[in-house]
Amino acid sequence: MDKQYRLENLPALWRTIGLVSFKSFRAYYMCDLANNRTNYPFLSIFFKYAGQLELLNHLLPIVKFVQVLNSKLGYQLTRQKAKEMSFRQFVEDQSNGGENREIFDGLRTAFDDFCKGWNRVLPFVNRYQCHELPSEKPNMAYNLPIVFGLMEPKDTGILLCAILDFLVDLQNNFLEEVMLMPPGTCRSLKFLNEPTFNTEQTVSSTSKIQSAKPNTPSGYYLQSMRIDHAHSANIINFNWDDEILAYSQRNLAAAKGQDIIYDLTKIEAELANILVFEKVYI
Repeated sequence: MDKQYRLENLPALWRTIGLVSFKSFRAYYMCDLANNRTNYPFLSIFFKYAGQLELLNHLLPIVKFVQVLNSKLGYQLTRQKAKEMSFRQFVEDQSNGGENREIFDGLRTAFDDFCKGWNRVLPFVNRYQCHELPSEKPNMAYNLPIVFGLMEPKDTGILLCAILDFLVDLQNNFLEEVMLMPPGTCRSLKFLNEPTFNTEQTVSSTSKIQSAKPNTPSGYYLQSMRIDHAHSANIINFNWDDEILAYSQRNLAAAKGQDIIYDLTKIEAELANILVFEKVYI
């Protein structure tokens, strides 16, 4: 059914309508890219990173399990023993063979989250510092030795270090690009105009552009924090949901049902709040 047929034969109420979706939203932004980059610069950065931001959901669960592993074993374990003991054995030993259900369930849940994060993120990681990772990378599993959960910048420990390094860089690089936007050019980031925390723990924007208003800072401010001190609110935790596109409407003109008008101002503000507010440089 082509456009000409619809125009000539179908009444206005009988028409195909466009679907509100990420793909449609991105196409709408790209159709006037020059103006939209100027008026909605945060969305430009969002689209650049959109394919990987969801990986950051796994950062804290991975860190949490590694912390548990180290707190339970500490220096009690030799490297050889770590190569021999499986994650299954670790969980069972700590829970008295599974008799203590609370400990067993807690450790098993923590491991499952760690496992899910490892298997989701590792395919995106190709190197750690100057080391190229092997093309064949192990899938995390309950029967693997716990040496894979110990942070050591050598041998099998490189894989865990590489995963964490990749995720930390992902958040930091995203936030750094946000920080490089000249203050005042993105209304959605007004909450970054002034530091609301100890300025000794902040990273300030490197922007050299000065504001015409004397009471406006010359750059954005972002808190810096060690990953082991970070809370869930400080780490990007994002899953795309088409509900974000609720700020949209269809063109009601005859035969224009496929056209969707997105309120970029409101959508950008919503995404900026989710992805930047209270987030920290790790």
